[in-house]
Amino acid sequence: MKNTKDTSSLASVLNNQEIDEIYFNGFQVAIGNGDVLVVLSKNGSAKYKLNMSFTMAKTLSEKLGLLIAEFERITENTIITTDEIDRKTKS
Repeated sequence: MKNTKDTSSLASVLNNQEIDEIYFNGFQVAIGNGDVLVVLSKNGSAKYKLNMSFTMAKTLSEKLGLLIAEFERITENTIITTDEIDRKTKS
């Protein structure tokens, strides 16, 4: 999906019961010489492998960063990362 502002296209995807939905609450990342691997996990158990090109990985990273930055700006709330939670709870 190229344009996250295209709400009609997004709505049609969200309402399409033929498209699988994935939930994850953890992940691991790895990089090879030609692509990026993301292992998605749920409650500590690996569930899905997501492979993508470097270009897609960087684009996804940028789009997610912009999305979260906009959410933080609108809500005036900073979302902390799991790494930050781990650091704070292990002290």
